[in-house]
Amino acid sequence: MFIIRLDEAASLLSTLIKTQPKDGSDNSSEGKSKEEIVCEKTQELLNGIPEPYDHDFVKERIQVMGGGHIPLNIFLQQEIERFQKVIDLVSLNLNQVIQAIQGEIIVTPLVLDIIQSIFDAQVPHSWVENVAGDEISWRRY
Repeated sequence: MFIIRLDEAASLLSTLIKTQPKDGSDNSSEGKSKEEIVCEKTQELLNGIPEPYDHDFVKERIQVMGGGHIPLNIFLQQEIERFQKVIDLVSLNLNQVIQAIQGEIIVTPLVLDIIQSIFDAQVPHSWVENVAGDEISWRRY
């Protein structure tokens, strides 16, 4: 029941954010366009993304912790691999946003959704669920 209420509250807040006027009047003192705001935030997010994991180092550390036959070590390695996939996806999408704003690539519906989500200070849908609707991140936990 608690999770249902959280989903309802999140849906309500999301609707409120999406229906707010986006005419730029709240940014008139700074004079920044939507694209400039999104580009700055995107660059900030890119700067915060960790470096890719060194698979050899991870394997060595798991061997030090008892090897790959221990269930907890198997779980750890799988979680590191999943986390790396999320990092790769986010990094790719953020670079696509910057390229689209600069006119280097075509703005696809996916990129447009990510731009709008960043502008609304929300997590883009494509970072939470894949095309099949399966959850790919741990945002809800």
